[in-house]
Formats: sequence, structure tokens, C-alpha cells
Amino acid sequence: MSPFSFPIYERSTRWASYWTQLKWSLSGPEGPVLLVGIGSGTTERELRARREDVRTLDIDQGLAPDVTASVEQMPFEDGTFAVAVCCQVLEHLPWESFATAAAELRRVTHGRLVMSVPDVHWYVGLSAFAGVRILKRSLRIDLPRLTQRRLRPDSAHCWEVGRGRSAREVRGVLEGAGWSVTDEFRDEANPYHRFFIAR
Repeated sequence: MSPFSFPIYERSTRWASYWTQLKWSLSGPEGPVLLVGIGSGTTERELRARREDVRTLDIDQGLAPDVTASVEQMPFEDGTFAVAVCCQVLEHLPWESFATAAAELRRVTHGRLVMSVPDVHWYVGLSAFAGVRILKRSLRIDLPRLTQRRLRPDSAHCWEVGRGRSAREVRGVLEGAGWSVTDEFRDEANPYHRFFIAR
């Protein structure tokens, strides 16, 4: 059975995250798009339906990416892509490799980065409803966990925000690699995904 099976992997919250990925990817500059990490293939399929030039990269050849390679060493020329999408991927690398991956993403991208990583902080929010419409303003607060939780022994993640690393550290690595973070937020429908939008 695929680790990306429906509906175990592709729950409604993950589809909300796909929507966020697409929103920020498609509103980025025109030009080639790089998708790092194929996962279930949903984001790839939706990007290809809307953009002519989409390239995929994954270290797992079994997922049939356009290019099989590590995000730490990509076989692309400098500034090849207008948009790079790298969601729920980098936490699978050791923290020490994150800076290399961020720098490599910067090297091959002349435009926008759309990135997300797991965030395990509690997320408390209040949304207001007016009829069937959700008001655009919501109160959302990150709350630290009372106890520091370690990664599960069976986890494929090497780190997460709130487990060994902070959002400030992630932002610092991105900025150290030459990115300017323009937006940072947790997806309201899936607060486990913390997004960083950079250029």
C-alpha cells in the first residue's frame, strides 16, 4: 500500500494545504515551476493543469519524478525557475542539511519560494461566521506545549517546529541562504503546516 493513500494520507486537512500551495505558487511570477517532493501527486497534477512548464524533483525514483536527485544538489542551472514549491519535505532531512537545501533552492530559483514544514504547537483560534461566509479576519494564536515532545521513534521526520526547532530558526536559515521571507503563517484548516513564502 502506498504511504500516500486516500483517505489515510490525503485527509481533508491535507487538501486544504494543497489549496494553499497552489494559491501561492500560481500567484507567483510567470515562468517555470519546480516542485520538490511529489508525494501523492496531487499538487503536481493541479500545477500541470494550470502551468505549462512544471518540473518535478524527488529522491525517490519510484515516484517517477522528472528528475531523480536530492534537494541538496539539484542538476539545474542558476535561476532556472520562477517558483519553487517545497512543502512537507525538508523536515525529512537532518537539520544540518537544511541550510544546504535552502541555499540550493535559492540558487535555482529567481522568483518565489513556497515552503511548508510541520509545526506541532497548539493552535487556538476563533473564526466568525456570517451566514455561510467565514469572515476573513480570524484570531489565531500559537501556544507552546507544556512539555517538550520528542519525535516518535517511527517518525520519518528529523525535526519539526516545536520539536527541537523554532519557526525563528527556520526563518533564520532561509534568510541566511539569501531568501527574504515575505509571509509566514499556519494554514487555518491545517495548522500542522507552517508556510514560509520567500523571494
